[in-house]
Amino acid sequence: MESVDDSKQSGKALVLKPGIDDSTLKDLTFNEYCWGEKTHKYMVSVKNLTKEAFNEICDQAKQLFKSTWKAAERAGLPSVEVAQKLVQGRRALLV
Repeated sequence: MESVDDSKQSGKALVLKPGIDDSTLKDLTFNEYCWGEKTHKYMVSVKNLTKEAFNEICDQAKQLFKSTWKAAERAGLPSVEVAQKLVQGRRALLV
């Protein structure tokens, strides 16, 4: 982090490049370019699941979600209901 320290000492703004080895922001973000083919293949496999298999995956995910929130509550984090009230906008509640 020498460049961060140099920026603090000099007072000049630190300009971060989007990637290393000449990669661009397009190469690093979640977009059609990077993830389109993989995402489409994943969706094909999801669509081929039987209803029973899909429901089993959902049931297991719900159990994991519950245990994760219980652990979070024990750690002093807000409950699901409180967290949902704190979150603004529909996109944040896509889970």
